[in-house]
Amino acid sequence: MSVDFKTSITKDNLMRAFAGESQARNRYTMAASQAKKEGLPVIEAVFTFTADQEKEHAQIFYEHLRACWGNHHSGRGYPVDISQSVAQLFCAMRSTMSTRSTMMFTSPLEKRLWRKVSPKLRPHLI
Repeated sequence: MSVDFKTSITKDNLMRAFAGESQARNRYTMAASQAKKEGLPVIEAVFTFTADQEKEHAQIFYEHLRACWGNHHSGRGYPVDISQSVAQLFCAMRSTMSTRSTMMFTSPLEKRLWRKVSPKLRPHLI
């Protein structure tokens, strides 16, 4: 009896690992930026090196997930869009960006907070 990879626990674990490595990379990249602002170039280089390593780890998990094409979600709801087509990845990015606020902020308080924060993000959004 074989297990279908698309419905396997292994696939879910690979998606979680990909999300974790991606988040770690962002944390280290932000730490590198802070070290640069504080005039600590050696510490900045260490954080940048570590961020690059996390990217490599994430890419390994991403490559293993290529067996499951399309938009998949890990157990925590993080999208993992897998495609070799830049056009498909671009469409997935735009879709994720346009629906993020409705997914993340559902209470009236959260919606007010989003309205306050979103203008600061607009220059960075497509």
